[in-house]
Amino acid sequence: QNKNICKDGRTVVIETNGVPVFDGQGRFCGYRGIDRDITARHAADALKDEFISLVSHELKNPLTVIIGGLSTLMAAGRKLPYAERKLLTSDAYVEAKKLAGTLDNLLQLSRARAGRLVLHDHPTNVRGILREIVRESKARYPRHRFVVRCPRATDIKTDQACLERVITNLVDNAAKYSPPGSTVNVKMQVAATSVVFGVSDEGEGISVEKQAKLFSLFERLGRERIEGDRGTGVGLAVCKLLVQASGGQIWLDSEVGKGSTFYFSLPVHD
Repeated sequence: QNKNICKDGRTVVIETNGVPVFDGQGRFCGYRGIDRDITARHAADALKDEFISLVSHELKNPLTVIIGGLSTLMAAGRKLPYAERKLLTSDAYVEAKKLAGTLDNLLQLSRARAGRLVLHDHPTNVRGILREIVRESKARYPRHRFVVRCPRATDIKTDQACLERVITNLVDNAAKYSPPGSTVNVKMQVAATSVVFGVSDEGEGISVEKQAKLFSLFERLGRERIEGDRGTGVGLAVCKLLVQASGGQIWLDSEVGKGSTFYFSLPVHD
C-alpha cells in the first residue's frame, strides 16, 4: 500500500508492507511491518509513463499520415491528378523522415546510456550535409525561411551520422519554436583547432533559469511549440551526448524576446 505524507513541507510517497500480529490466544494485536520512502521511484515511474506516452504520440502521428497517404495511392492509383499524387508522396516522405529521426534519437540515447556509443571519423562534406538538412527542413516547414552560411572548403574529419543528427535536431527545434515566416540561420565557422556550428531562431527566447535545464533528458520546459508536436524532450539531450562524445562542446546564447542560438564545436582532426 502506498500513501502520501508531508515531511518538512515536502510530500513524500511511502510504501507500507505489514503483517497482522496475534497474541498467544489468537487475539489481534496490531501490525508489524516496514515503511519505505519510494518518492524517487514513484517520480521515475511517472516520468517513464509520460515518456512512453509522448514517444507513442510521436510515432503514431507520422505513421497515420504515411499509412493514409499510401492507402489513398493504392486505392485510387492513376485516377488521382498528378499534383495530388505528388503531394501524398511528398507528405509520406516527410513524415517517414520525421519518424526515422525520432527512432534515431532514441537509438543514440540507448547506446550512450549503455556505454555502447562508438563514433567513426571520416572525411565529411559539411556544406553538402547542411544543404541537405535545410532542403528537408523546407519540405517539413514550408512557412519558414532557412539560410545557410558555410565556407566552400568544408571537408572535415568527423562522424557524419553524428553531425547530421545534431544539426537536424537543432534545426528542427529552431523551426518548431519560431513563428511562421521567420528565418532559421545555420552557420559554420572554422577556427584554429575546431569548427563551430550555430543554429539561430527568431522565437521567444529562453530565460536564464530554464537554460540551466535545457540539455537534461526529458526536459521540455513548458515552452509552447509553434510548429510540430509536443516532442519527447530527448533531442537536445542527444545533441549534448553526441557532441561531448566527439570531443566537442555545446552551449546556448538566448535572451527572452530575442530568439536563441545554439552553438556546438567539434575538434579538427588531421
